[in-house]
Amino acid sequence: MQAVINFIWEWRYVIIYIISFILFIVSQGKQWFNAKAYSLMLLAKSKAKDGVLASGQEQEDWTVDQLYIILNRLKIPFVTKDALRPVVRKLYRLAKDYIDDGKLNNSIQ
Repeated sequence: MQAVINFIWEWRYVIIYIISFILFIVSQGKQWFNAKAYSLMLLAKSKAKDGVLASGQEQEDWTVDQLYIILNRLKIPFVTKDALRPVVRKLYRLAKDYIDDGKLNNSIQ
């Protein structure tokens, strides 16, 4: 029992960091991620209007790259660009559906 207490005491900051990270992800992670992704999508659309990004695929690639950079800075493990791409694609689809008629009803093809 003393060995367990010593281990916890020596690793207390790491344990607190892990618990805090899990609580953050559970409570705010999804809303924060979606807000950050949508803001980057709008920025990509702005760059497309300025002629920097030419196609929708370039906008998606730019958004994925920027999200990947942000998540790496936050030291979030196990996130790859390949894992982010379907999420960003889904968020683009949801945004187009909402802009279409103001409802999320799968009215776009």
